[in-house]
Amino acid sequence: MALTEDPDRDVVVDAGDPRTVTALDDAAPTDKAGLLRSVRREVVDWSAPPAAGTRRIVFRFHSAPRRITGPDRVRGLWVTGPDDDVEMSVGRVVRAVGHRGTAVPGLPFDEDSGTVPNTGGRVARRPGTYVVGWIKRGPSGGIGANRECARETVGALLDDAAAGRIGAANRRPSGLTGLLSRLRVRAGV
Repeated sequence: MALTEDPDRDVVVDAGDPRTVTALDDAAPTDKAGLLRSVRREVVDWSAPPAAGTRRIVFRFHSAPRRITGPDRVRGLWVTGPDDDVEMSVGRVVRAVGHRGTAVPGLPFDEDSGTVPNTGGRVARRPGTYVVGWIKRGPSGGIGANRECARETVGALLDDAAAGRIGAANRRPSGLTGLLSRLRVRAGV
C-alpha cells in the first residue's frame, strides 16, 4: 500500500471496533480489506491529537459522521462508535462511504452486485448496448482498472461493429473498416 511507504506519514487502522479487526483478519489478501492487513492497528485515543509535526492517517470503519466542529476550519468530528458517539480531534475529513450502482431504465440490473449484467462490457440480452466502469464491475479500482475496463468494452464494441452486429440494418457503412482499424490502434486493442 503506497500510503505506508512514506516514512513521514503514520498510517493506522483504528482497532477500537472488533468488527474491523475481524474483517481484516478474515479477508483474503486480494480483497479490499486484505489490502489493509499489513497496516498497523491500534485502538486510537481520539481525545488526544497526534504528536506535533506528525502527519497521521487513520482508517476508521463502522462509523458514521454526526457533526463537524470548528469556527473557521475543521477542528473536530463527532462520529458514531460501537458504544457511543465519539469526538475526534481532526484537521481534515475525507468522507468515503462506498458506492452502489442503481438500475438504469431499460437495462437489466443485478441487485446483489449493483451492476448491469454483462460479458466483457456487452450488456446481457441487449445487443449493441455496452457498459464500462463501476456499473460494469462494481465499485472497485482506480484509473488503471478503469482504463483496462474501458479497453475491454471498446474492444467488444469494435468487434461487434466490424462483424456488422451494430445498427438497425446491421450493415457496415462504407469506410467503416479503416475507421475501426484506426480506433483499435488508438484504444490499444
